[in-house]
Amino acid sequence: MKKLFTLFALFAIAFTAMAQTTITFDASVDKGSRDANNAGADQVVKEGVTVAISRGAMNLTDQYRCYKGETMTITSTVGEITNVEITCIASGTAQYGPGNCTVTDGTYTYNDKIGTWTGKANSIVFTASGSQLRMNKIVVTVGGSGEEIVAAPRLSHESGTYYNPFEVTITAPTAGSTIEYKLDNGSFQPYNGPVPISETTTLSARASKGDKMSEVTTAEYTFAEATAVANIAEYLSQPDSTYVRFTSPVTVLAQYNATLYVQDETGQMLIYGTTGQKYYNGNTIPAGFSGRKVPYNGMYELVVGATDAFQAGVEGTPVEPELIQAIDVAEDLWGQLVTIKDVKFSYTESASGAKSMSAITDNSGTAPAHNGMGLNVNGFNYDRQYDITAIVGAYKKATDETTTFQVLPLSAVPVGGIDGITVAEYQVLPDSANATFKNTLTVLAQKGSRLFVKDETGYMLVYGSVGQTYDRGHIIPAGAMGQKVTYDGEPELINPEGFLAATGKTTVNPEEATAATFKHDNFGHYVVIKNATITADSVFDANGKGIAVFYNMNATKPSDLTGKFDVYGIVGSHGKTNAVYQILPTEILAAGTDPDAVPEVASIDDLLALNSGVKARITSDVVAIYQNGNNLYVKNGETYTLTYGKLTEKFTNGDIIRNPIASWTQYQGLKQLTPVDSTWTVAEHGAAVEPVELPLEEMGQDMAHTYFIVRNATLVCDSTNYYTVNDGTIDMIAFNRFNAEIPESLEGKKFDVTCFLTVYKEKLQLYPVEVSEIGTPGMKGDVNGDGKVEIDDVNALINILLGKADATAAANVDGVGGIDVQDVNVLINIILGK
Repeated sequence: MKKLFTLFALFAIAFTAMAQTTITFDASVDKGSRDANNAGADQVVKEGVTVAISRGAMNLTDQYRCYKGETMTITSTVGEITNVEITCIASGTAQYGPGNCTVTDGTYTYNDKIGTWTGKANSIVFTASGSQLRMNKIVVTVGGSGEEIVAAPRLSHESGTYYNPFEVTITAPTAGSTIEYKLDNGSFQPYNGPVPISETTTLSARASKGDKMSEVTTAEYTFAEATAVANIAEYLSQPDSTYVRFTSPVTVLAQYNATLYVQDETGQMLIYGTTGQKYYNGNTIPAGFSGRKVPYNGMYELVVGATDAFQAGVEGTPVEPELIQAIDVAEDLWGQLVTIKDVKFSYTESASGAKSMSAITDNSGTAPAHNGMGLNVNGFNYDRQYDITAIVGAYKKATDETTTFQVLPLSAVPVGGIDGITVAEYQVLPDSANATFKNTLTVLAQKGSRLFVKDETGYMLVYGSVGQTYDRGHIIPAGAMGQKVTYDGEPELINPEGFLAATGKTTVNPEEATAATFKHDNFGHYVVIKNATITADSVFDANGKGIAVFYNMNATKPSDLTGKFDVYGIVGSHGKTNAVYQILPTEILAAGTDPDAVPEVASIDDLLALNSGVKARITSDVVAIYQNGNNLYVKNGETYTLTYGKLTEKFTNGDIIRNPIASWTQYQGLKQLTPVDSTWTVAEHGAAVEPVELPLEEMGQDMAHTYFIVRNATLVCDSTNYYTVNDGTIDMIAFNRFNAEIPESLEGKKFDVTCFLTVYKEKLQLYPVEVSEIGTPGMKGDVNGDGKVEIDDVNALINILLGKADATAAANVDGVGGIDVQDVNVLINIILGK
């Protein structure tokens, strides 16, 4: 009878281990971090399952949004996913419904508002192919087999027809697995980086971990010729779904996120998707770009992606908007850039108080309006009239018979202008006076809390958080404000408010400078000292005259000071009395170098081999690991490093950053990257980077910034935020810089410390990001050796009894004879507290 109970317990536990678990993501409860006005990559993690979107919002009142053309990846670390059910806000193929979704693996069906995926995978990718996906709820069913299964790799490009060469990135959902791939009927070879594809081929990939092998993932890539079109009119004459290549350039009207309006002499066009470029009004997009003609909102859009050969814009003459009235908004103006004067805005308001633009009204009548080009309406005075610049857009619900043409405002200036002053007028204000600027401001340079700008009347330093990241030449809308003070002999605007996102970009050329330039009259000017010599604390112009230098902007002093340099920077001041005027370098180049030429390097190691302060584009993938404030730790190949600087995009472990631009500087003797913000964006989400397990005594300064896990360590709190960590080899100081959760009670306990290694005052130090309490290694019943006694140890013991795993000393739980069913009984009693 006892034996029968033992067997019953054995199979009951085994059955429990194989039971399925359901995890429900409720959009009204389980939140991400981004709202609808700050769309981007986001994720929600719950009970070992992650729902991640490449772009959209997961922090709204009652819904998750995955934008059109973007992906939603659901990943499990607690067993294979067998079922996913998404509940949308609309039915079938109506806009926002589940019928607008495609899934590459398994089986996907939809009925009414519910889309259902069935299959067996550790990671699933849903693509919002028809429209946005808007979901109230996501239910994920996970089945635990008790045995780790190596998931099949994922390919960054699906099977299909392509028209331009591209590179395929292969990722493995199962942590610690190794990837192999082959082309056509060739042999499998190790995967070491993106695979270039330029002709029709079949790519196969598989993953392995230990003695386990995944299924093979296969994609068939077919190359075809695009239909050449000479202009927009010829493109519009093509049948729906035609893939076209433009043989002539087009001119940019406006861009906001994935939406781009352009024109040529024959008409206007909407481009939607990933171009990989930032364009401004008047830029020319060179010929050669491509895409597919797709009906949308009763009109057409050119749907594009990362392989569609968009080049950087060539600066041109800004396009002047056409003056119209509200009553003129109709199909014949679709896609055009227009100005409407003396309008008032109407809006709808949500329960939370957020305002959404609904219409504009002038003397001629009313036209529908929508903030689809990013204009923030929450700060408007709705009793006031505005002159607006806008794109005429289109909107059509699936249930509508006709298309509605509407205004998509880009900017709005109060009639009569901003009630404010110019920079020149601000400069003569008394200290502590408040100022509002009625003109647009042009950005000269920005670093941290320092922002140098100008208008047509003068130059100004803004100090403090403006809530925006700008590049040189960005145009800041009128209405910025702050308080005037005098600092180091010059006026400074503090407590800045109302600094909005840039509405355009212009070329700002530096003034050629000598030592004589550095005086009060030129404070804040953007200058270049050509053929300069740099010493430890000065810059000398071509005539040998010295200039004081202070490295508080984006450039750092070169490590090699031999040779001549072109030093670009801002005229700054220092000293509360008898101010000394100095250069604040923004860029230091070898003499005669084109400042707009950004070299390419294959890796972060190659970038770090350049002179400090030299920008370069990294052509191999950079993988994000951990972000906290301005600190972003990344990995490139086998190199770990820290990126320090303001980044608009928010990153999570596994995010892939493609073609970022950065330079490097030093802090505490360590090299770290200074990013060019606009180039650091999430291209896709890949496998998370696993920490390296290494004893403390084997860590060295050459491993700084590496992502480590220190096992079975003791912690002693030395003082606030400082701890001594010991893993049985040596002591090392840990500074809790990122406020990881560390238990108050530490005595007699062991911990796994996930951390980054750094150097502070020439000594190694840890920055913890996660501290997990564990049991004593080798404790009674710890069959799988993870420092805990739980149901997973029963699974491990059953596998040993069934011959599926090798025996260990810890598996002899009762300490008597060999490993048998009696050990299972004892282990169950330990777990039950008996």
